Amino acid sequence: MVTTVEGLVVQASSRDARVRAGGQIWLCSLRGRLRGRRGEVEGQPVVVGDRVIVRPLGESDAVIEEVLPRRNELRRARSIAGRERRSGAREKIVAANMDQVLVMIAARQPQPRWGLVDRVLVSTSYEELDALILVNKWDQVENEPKASEALEKAMEIYRGLGYPVLRGAVRDGRGVEEIEAVLRGRATVLSGHSGVGKSTLIQAICPGAEVATGEISEATGKGRHVTSLARVYEIPSGGILVDTPGYREYGLLDIPPAQLALHYPEMAPHVSRCRYKDCLHLDEPGCAVREAGERGLVSKLRYTSYRQILASLREGAG
Repeated sequence: MVTTVEGLVVQASSRDARVRAGGQIWLCSLRGRLRGRRGEVEGQPVVVGDRVIVRPLGESDAVIEEVLPRRNELRRARSIAGRERRSGAREKIVAANMDQVLVMIAARQPQPRWGLVDRVLVSTSYEELDALILVNKWDQVENEPKASEALEKAMEIYRGLGYPVLRGAVRDGRGVEEIEAVLRGRATVLSGHSGVGKSTLIQAICPGAEVATGEISEATGKGRHVTSLARVYEIPSGGILVDTPGYREYGLLDIPPAQLALHYPEMAPHVSRCRYKDCLHLDEPGCAVREAGERGLVSKLRYTSYRQILASLREGAG
């Protein structure tokens, strides 16, 4: 009698998935009832991190019979253009059943964009995931006091909000032990621009992992996309890393504009004291959030990103 086995999805596309189960990797097709329907998450019935039930068909082939309930999903809005516009697909599920997100930026190349970091932090707050930040390629600024001090000042803002903030030069091995310690035993999604060093970090944390690394474009100063599909890597000391495709924008969906401030830990305590319940903390009279900013309790860096994210949510672009 053919038996089934429970496994972990380590790579997935709209057509098939690779599942680690029973001590091996299975190339799995999907039962017809599991295939994606046209709509907001078209073609994503199975994502990395899913726990699934597979039925072996041969030595290395199997079929996914069931996707077990997810305890969380990390989602990202996708650009509505071309094929996505025609299909109506509006968002992408990056991974499921995760514990935390490691947001990576580079010290200089590509230029750090704290507003994008804030988008990821809002997303993790919405999905009730832990988040930590890594400033990689510190060697690019360590001998330049002005640049390094500016970065340190920004990093202190996030540390003051309770986010663990690490720095390192992963290519040279610096900071790797500290990073590995906070990843050990947990399911972690790597998130960040193309070119910030995610692939290099995977190679450092998971020796022997086969992963492509990219370079920075001299013309644009931005990273070239290397990873096209999310993929799971096992950490030898315990836990997994999920590498996701790099991005230049990080869209948000489903968060009502009036609730955005609740996902900013420095703003949330003041929201209930605003004069109006639907206050957006822009120019409304009696806004306790803006008053907190005037007292230095909300940084200009974070308030600027709040306004930018709020504008995109109000426009429906995420």
